Amino acid sequence: MCICRIFRYNKFKIKGKNTVKIEGIQKRGNVCIKGNNNSLIIKNPQCNMDFTCLILGNNNKILVEDGCILKNLYICIEEDNNEIIINKDTMICGKTEMYCLEGSKILIGQSCMFSTNVYFTTSDRHSILDIDGKRINKPGDIIVKDHVWLGYGSTLLKGVMVEENNIVGAHSVITKSIMKKGCAVEGNPAKIVKENINWDKTRFPISNANGQ
Repeated sequence: MCICRIFRYNKFKIKGKNTVKIEGIQKRGNVCIKGNNNSLIIKNPQCNMDFTCLILGNNNKILVEDGCILKNLYICIEEDNNEIIINKDTMICGKTEMYCLEGSKILIGQSCMFSTNVYFTTSDRHSILDIDGKRINKPGDIIVKDHVWLGYGSTLLKGVMVEENNIVGAHSVITKSIMKKGCAVEGNPAKIVKENINWDKTRFPISNANGQ
């Protein structure tokens, strides 16, 4: 089943029994699905969308909730039983790549904001073997909780969680979970550099020395 309201300059290639429901106007993009029982659902975006989606496998799910902004989003899902959920009012403001593989998840909370050149991967996409030939590099879910700001060039690797109200600095690489709320993190690997803060997409006036 494929239900789409308005499309311009798009290419859709869907092979198998799958569900695609896209609301709003898609500015440009491509959707390629090969497999069965996959679902791609996008609800009521804030503005025109620009995204590309590739699903190769079965029983995979992509859900984008109401009020999101999708600008230059690329999603790649391979194998079976993967899931990507982007919750309400999240803003993807520039090039963002999400690779979700080997039965894993990428879960994005509400009211997050991504800059450009942001990268997610739940798998190394190759094998690392021990001396007995057993694979030791497992995939891992990525969870970004509500109201997280990912700066320019951020990278989130497999198995990490970022707590709510956090800021990830430009070019930071998240290799371990950030368990504290209200922090700024930066670096490779990223570490907490400031605590007890929050952020807002609105530019407020700068206070003077007297706090006015």
